[in-house]
Order: sequence, then C-alpha cells, then structure tokens
Amino acid sequence: MTERDSIPPSDLGAPWSLHFHRDGTEDVATICDAEGHDLVVSRHFWLPEADDSIPPTLAAVKVMFAAPKLLAALIDLAAQAGEDCPMEFRSRHFLEALEAARDAIEEATKPLDSTGR
Repeated sequence: MTERDSIPPSDLGAPWSLHFHRDGTEDVATICDAEGHDLVVSRHFWLPEADDSIPPTLAAVKVMFAAPKLLAALIDLAAQAGEDCPMEFRSRHFLEALEAARDAIEEATKPLDSTGR
C-alpha cells in the first residue's frame, strides 16, 4: 500500500464529539463528526453509577470516540521511532510493538475493496 492509497486521518471528520441521551430507561451514545453528523449510534445500555462496572457498549464507544486521536498519535509515534531510536537500541519487544503499530495503521487507513474488506 502506498501513501496515495491510504486514507489520511484528516478524512475522518475529526474532531468527533460524544453525546449521551436517555431513551426511556436506557442510555444511548452517539459519536458525531466535526459537523455534527451522526457517525455511530450505540445499542441501549445503562450508564454506570458509583461502583458499577463499565458496560461493554460504553467501553467500546469510548475507544471508538478516541480513535482519531489514537490513530494520529500512533502514526506520529511510528514515524518518529526511526529517528529517535537507532536500530541497535531496539529490543525485540520494541520491534514487535512497532510492527503491530504499523499493522494497525495500515488496517485503519487502507481503502476497502468491493467486498468491504
């Protein structure tokens, strides 16, 4: 994949906003793009109170909401690794983590084919 084929993070319509609203007795989360258009509407869940655990739906929405910032930071970090960390100082764990980061960047930015993959 070339840089030309990838989807730049600027095409994500960021910054995104996260909104919660009550639908009867349950809550729904909505992630909107910078223009206020809905990108994601969650299934129903209950916002936790006091010592309640975080529902999986809320945990997933929070990660999705952070995605543009995470992707931009990961791209910068992976690019900077070559300049700031000479090869002789890279541990096996560092190299594996850097490879995983580059794989995640590719997965997040490559265009979809006609099958949606």
